[in-house]
Order: sequence, then structure tokens, then C-alpha cells
Amino acid sequence: VSTQSTWGLCLKMLGFLLRRGLSTSKLVKFEVFVESTGKSVALEAPKGTPLAQVLKDGNIPLPFECGFKCECGTCAIEFKDKSTFENVLKEQPPAADEKSTLGSLDAPIRLSCQLKVSDALEGAKILA
Repeated sequence: VSTQSTWGLCLKMLGFLLRRGLSTSKLVKFEVFVESTGKSVALEAPKGTPLAQVLKDGNIPLPFECGFKCECGTCAIEFKDKSTFENVLKEQPPAADEKSTLGSLDAPIRLSCQLKVSDALEGAKILA
């Protein structure tokens, strides 16, 4: 394979990613512990990707009953580490509809449909 064709392929892939609105930055890696199966699943995704979509695509068995509309609470996740929860809370404060659905933010719980993958999730341990 020539250097020229390799560069051409790289440029095509970059264009593909940019047209799809996907970040070309590093992937954010985190772990999800699935209560119903007792198993941990390592996931990674580009920054800016809706977290609920990453969980769904990663076969995390959450119902997502309202289709990511912040109406049902079935996509709720819990952060095992309080400092990760606080970092996510600072970076992505909950909107009024999320507060209404959850009722309280005393526990380290958020709706995955209201979060995007960000640096705050790097290395996070999430309970689903």
C-alpha cells in the first residue's frame, strides 16, 4: 500500500466522521456494572455522544421506555464514585425536566438520556 493511498484513506475516514458529527478526539473509557446480570462491561465512546445511546449500543439492559425524552426515568444510572458524580454534575447540570423526573439529586443518580460522553466520565464506574 502506498503512502499516498494511505493518506487518501485517512482523509476519507476523517471526512466521514466529520459529516456524521462524530468527534475525532480520543475515546472516553468507562465501566458499567449491570445489576441484573452481575457483570461489568467496558465501554468507550467519542466525547459528545449521547450516553444513553452508548449504553443502548453496548447492550446495557435498560428499558429506555420514553425513547430518550426524559419522561420515564428508566435510563437512570448511578455513579459509584461520588467525585465522578460531582464532576459530571458541574459539567452537565440537570435541567428542570430531569430534576422533575428524578425528584432529588441527593443520591449520585442521573438520567443517561440527559448526559453526553465527556472527560468527566473517563474511568467512571457506573451502575445500571
